[in-house]
Amino acid sequence: VDNIAARYGMQLKNVHFKTEGTIPEGKDYGTVTFGFSVQGSYSTLKTFLADLERSLRLVDLTSLSFNSGEKDLYEYTIELTTYWSK
Repeated sequence: VDNIAARYGMQLKNVHFKTEGTIPEGKDYGTVTFGFSVQGSYSTLKTFLADLERSLRLVDLTSLSFNSGEKDLYEYTIELTTYWSK
């Protein structure tokens, strides 16, 4: 996620983990939910999210909010759940 954000001059801030990585009993995969903030224009955010969608890492966007800033600069707060196999 950090590498994708860096392509667009976005820096991850306020990174926090909502759930620790766990593999539930009887499942062949684990999940972890984490959040972060990035700053950029709306068009940059759309491109960033499109790259996340196309990445090999499976992620679900679970939350997205934003605060307005100067001109076309916004701060986005994003929460993702990612998956991995055993």
